[in-house]
Amino acid sequence: MSLRTKLLMFSIILAMIPLGIAGRSMISITRDELISVANQVAQEIEDFYEFTWITPLTLVKNAVENENLGIEATMSLMTEGIKDLNDIVALQISVAGGHEPLLVTQGTFSNRLSADGADPTEVLKLTAAEVDSFKQSGKIFVVDLRYVEASDLWFMSILMPLKDETFGIPAALSARIN
Repeated sequence: MSLRTKLLMFSIILAMIPLGIAGRSMISITRDELISVANQVAQEIEDFYEFTWITPLTLVKNAVENENLGIEATMSLMTEGIKDLNDIVALQISVAGGHEPLLVTQGTFSNRLSADGADPTEVLKLTAAEVDSFKQSGKIFVVDLRYVEASDLWFMSILMPLKDETFGIPAALSARIN
């Protein structure tokens, strides 16, 4: 190997060392930035979920669990509770062993489903079997992602168990979210 070739190889190696160090630093900086952005996006999604859906539903849940309210006041509260919340299209109280749940829907949304040829009660209602399969004491569940082809809409449900003292038997408050 000639001196010229050795000098050329040595120059290439010397040129590659700073590139390698710079590349490694850039990868490390990019990784840290991506982790930071991912954490920020995750926090924004959690905040949206909590403040847009969970907080109003917790207020409705607390009111439903209030022993001083009768059925008329509970129905009124549930109707007013979803009137101004665009995403929450139905609230339902399911009592273990009950035949039909107490279902309150947004009128304009129900009209839209009816116009599309879908039965709003059947689309928005969670069956007792669905509620029982998701219910666990003290936990909030986001369950049942469902697509309604007639209206080209996606729904998910949030299920919040109610205190057993409210109805004397296990019960749950669920919300359908568009």
